[in-house]
Amino acid sequence: MLGSLAGRELPGIPKHWLNLLLRGRPPFARGAWAEVAETHSSGYFMDDALSARTSPWWTTSVRLGWDGSIGEVRFRPFVGFNNVFNRHYVGSVVINAARGRYFEPAPGRNMYLGFSLGAGQ
Repeated sequence: MLGSLAGRELPGIPKHWLNLLLRGRPPFARGAWAEVAETHSSGYFMDDALSARTSPWWTTSVRLGWDGSIGEVRFRPFVGFNNVFNRHYVGSVVINAARGRYFEPAPGRNMYLGFSLGAGQ
């Protein structure tokens, strides 16, 4: 029996979480833009007994794109890179999981492509 949980840290909630985003839209680039995001999580507990804990982690993401138009249609393609430095960290946790199966690993370095189309204002 664990007894009272009052005043103790909550499993699954990091004490510190930081997300920094830097955006740039240089005037010479004619619609091009770039974003760099840095995310940090402190370690946190994975069970009510506070016996298992994740490690703290940092990860970096980059996104590049262009905002323009083709005729009357706004066209905004972009490419993104997540976990640029391919760090190993916990993506999520199953609190109080059976047989210590708490961890769900985050994906390694990955890339995605996308675009948006629009008309009018």
